[in-house]
Amino acid sequence: MKINICPAIVFIGFLGMSLTSLGESRHSDSPMFDGCKGKVVAGYQGWFRFPGDGSGANGSNWGHWGSRGQEFGTSHCTIDIWPYTKEYPKVYATNFKNPDGSAACVFSSYDESTVDVHFKWMKEYGIDAAFLQRFYSYTKNAVARPHTVKILEHCLKAAKKHGVGIILMYDVSGMPKGKVADGLIADFKMILDSLNLTGGKNTPYLFHNGKPLVCIWGIGFNDRHYSPADTDILKFFDFLKNDKTYGGCSVMVGVPTYWRTLDRDCVKNPNFHKFIKEQVDVLSPWTVGRLEMLDDGRILRGGMDYVKEVKADKEWCDSNKITYMPVVYPGFSWYNKMHEHIKGTKFNHTPRAKGKFFWNVASGAAEAGAETLYIAMFDEVDEATAIFKLEPNPPRADGVPMLDTEGLPPDHYLFLAGNFKKLLKTGKSAPMPSR
Repeated sequence: MKINICPAIVFIGFLGMSLTSLGESRHSDSPMFDGCKGKVVAGYQGWFRFPGDGSGANGSNWGHWGSRGQEFGTSHCTIDIWPYTKEYPKVYATNFKNPDGSAACVFSSYDESTVDVHFKWMKEYGIDAAFLQRFYSYTKNAVARPHTVKILEHCLKAAKKHGVGIILMYDVSGMPKGKVADGLIADFKMILDSLNLTGGKNTPYLFHNGKPLVCIWGIGFNDRHYSPADTDILKFFDFLKNDKTYGGCSVMVGVPTYWRTLDRDCVKNPNFHKFIKEQVDVLSPWTVGRLEMLDDGRILRGGMDYVKEVKADKEWCDSNKITYMPVVYPGFSWYNKMHEHIKGTKFNHTPRAKGKFFWNVASGAAEAGAETLYIAMFDEVDEATAIFKLEPNPPRADGVPMLDTEGLPPDHYLFLAGNFKKLLKTGKSAPMPSR
């Protein structure tokens, strides 16, 4: 396969190598945003594709809409909730039908106009920044990598335009044992050199404690093939913190829900706490699918009071001078994606309850002392955690259940997310606001 290389990228890459030899930092000394405190940040997958969107035949023509990325229809559907598409400049018709018989449409994350709409919504509804998800597999796939970098470029442009922060998040799910650091380091260098992601005057890249914040998600889970002990990923941490040109970063780590007690979804290794104390500036436990809401609205985490558990987490972090960023999410369902693979998969696993679940989780986190929140996710319709505008009357098809908005407007979850900063500011729980 012939690969065309953009001369501008070659030049920028050469410039990056020259800067490396000079030991000059690639980071801005005048960022637009510094510090996580008081901020609400949403995860942004940006992984949806459509045949003919220009992203190429990379095995993901229907990426994250349909099974294996090759088809999208009643027998190949991996989403449980449908996006509201009336505000996108460019959409694509599918074989699904709306209730009125018209073709149901979806978007492609590869389109610059799609990313611009998403960041416009973030700004309008008060979401401060977006975690740009970058999976470990992207660093190893020479065919897919240019397309993922193009989406990062769209995000950077939209972030500058709308005044929204961005943060690079390396999701190392699927990372093998052994040597992995060199690939991650090379990828990080390539992104900074080609996009100047953390550089320039008034960059929208979010800094924390005066340093660009980089997240490494997926460390410490007991169902992974790796751990810090059986890879060289600490080399990547050292690079991010200490390299004279690309280093000087703050590092955030995404960990299991039960990281503090070292049980359930977490490795049972006491050295994990030592790793956190030595390497982590911001800690974020992953709680999607681990929370439940009782009839009286109280949230439980593993059968225990959520507020008490979050408070204990934060106290541990405070005592070790680590910023604590809990995850909040609106609900969860991945039936269409997983019911053939995981026996007993339940549709609408975590009901949204018209936003009550989402609000009560965030309200409880604020009551427990959280000063910043990570919303999972902005755009993930394939696990029905998306908070962006959703279709109130989604297409219906036999054998393909689809969540609706329970009579609420498309922007209901953006509206709620926009009120989370009030919770963080008061540090108290509050009733869910009405429209």
